[in-house]
Amino acid sequence: MKLFITVILMISLGWTVCVAQEIAGDGNAEQSTSSSEARQRLQLAISSEDYLVTPGDIYRLSFRQADTPAIIDLLVESNYSINMKVFGSMNAEGMTFTQLKPVVEKAVNVAYPRSMPSLSICSLGVFQIYLKGETDQSQSIVAWGMSRLSDILPGKLGAYSCLRNIKIISLKGVEKQYDLFQFQRLGVADQNPYVKPGDTIMISGSERTVEIAGEIKHPGKYQLLPSEKLADLVTFFGGGLTTSAEISGVRVDRTSEETPRTFYISLSENPSDPVALQDGDIVTIPSKIAALPTVFFEGAVTPDVTQGSASTQGIQTSPTGYNRISYSFRQGETLRSALIAVRKLISPMGNLSSSFLVREGIEEPIPIDLVALLSGAGPASEMPLCPRDRIIVPLMQFSVFISGAVDKPGALVYAPGQTYQYYVTLAGGNTQETPERVSIVDSFGKERDPRDAIYPEDRIFVMPETVKVQGAVFAPGSFSYRQGLPVSYYVNLAGGIDPERNGSREVHVFDSTGKARKDGEAISPGDLIYAPNNTFSYSFTKYAPLVATLLSLAIDTIVIFSNWNR
Repeated sequence: MKLFITVILMISLGWTVCVAQEIAGDGNAEQSTSSSEARQRLQLAISSEDYLVTPGDIYRLSFRQADTPAIIDLLVESNYSINMKVFGSMNAEGMTFTQLKPVVEKAVNVAYPRSMPSLSICSLGVFQIYLKGETDQSQSIVAWGMSRLSDILPGKLGAYSCLRNIKIISLKGVEKQYDLFQFQRLGVADQNPYVKPGDTIMISGSERTVEIAGEIKHPGKYQLLPSEKLADLVTFFGGGLTTSAEISGVRVDRTSEETPRTFYISLSENPSDPVALQDGDIVTIPSKIAALPTVFFEGAVTPDVTQGSASTQGIQTSPTGYNRISYSFRQGETLRSALIAVRKLISPMGNLSSSFLVREGIEEPIPIDLVALLSGAGPASEMPLCPRDRIIVPLMQFSVFISGAVDKPGALVYAPGQTYQYYVTLAGGNTQETPERVSIVDSFGKERDPRDAIYPEDRIFVMPETVKVQGAVFAPGSFSYRQGLPVSYYVNLAGGIDPERNGSREVHVFDSTGKARKDGEAISPGDLIYAPNNTFSYSFTKYAPLVATLLSLAIDTIVIFSNWNR
């Protein structure tokens, strides 16, 4: 029984401890983060030879006294003094820990020979510095012995803060000036000093900020000192020109004057200082490629693919899938070389075989088979480019178009391997009683054999089977063929024979070639039924005005001639 009670108590105690640990978890996590940062700082200070002795530091001095180990903790006071107990005191201002260590150990060894003294860092002190000037707000900042100027400023500067002339005023009033940009760009360490207790950092406002863009290695906005010129902006700040830079026609946009203006300069005329830069100026270095002539690839191109060495200057995208890419070319470059340069930008949905070129001065587009062009075949492979050429790559449509004598003409979804009968069925079937006669053309307008499989963009035309009725009928026209029906059926569809024009109800039938059919011969699709105008009254009514006019003209001529002879 005692053993059972003991087990129960141990389980209860373990559960209570686990609950307590979970409750304290959040606080412990925060303390763990702080402890980790403290340990990291301590390790950095121990391993660094230039760690400065800092007020608040605690050093541990260990030594042997009469064969008995002894330990003393030494505190660095706010005035940098260190009270070493029986070993006296000293001022460590300006000393690094590396310099302090042998001095302290020597003092102990003098007092207690062969005491084997050792000085180590136990914990690090922190202190406050002050930030003023062109910042979002003046504030005090906590720092430690290895905090540099670059560690203090991030996130605390304003839009117009200047990094070029930062002043640090020490607690004793000594003022020094630093150019933090020199450290950021060139890594000049003495321009990024350690801060010290009581330092005041003064940030001034930027007097001249200039932007450089275009064909420059390091484009961006830079703060210039009064002595710095355009050459410094290009070579030092911008890192120099790229190989594509055009030194003539450099553009300067100026907004600091009452009326904003733009002017152009040449870096070759006076490389030292062709223009005095002002605050807010934007200097743009043009590209040699921008001066080259341009052609356009349009249609099924996809600008979201990163293409190799092609010199595409501008990309226009459209939600409809019709895009446009401008391509700059050099004199003598051929269409094939341009196509190779941009082929990664051509969409897989592009119909390369149906492409064409539109050229200024030529009315009709020039058909181009880009598939053959890529292989180097065909006359277009050596075609030189002309400025503003437009190479149109149509988007391949996976549709088949059907029209004519079907119930539902229009575009149908392409199905691989199917013949035209499949699409006739999808279109509601033939509207005629006779078997369909079809005409099939591909996307190039070439006739396709009806027995062949249909391909995307083919056009199927189901020829209507009709019989024409013309002549002396009330409603002449074309009517759908019905197998086995007589001539009278189609004449009645045309409103019947007009008795005033054809009293004998006479009709003639001709086949599609114009050959007259024999009496009683069956009607076929394409036949022409003609009812002639053969009544006298119709002919007289039709031609009487003309006969009267001619008689009147003849009589007038005779009268005039008779009077003339008199």
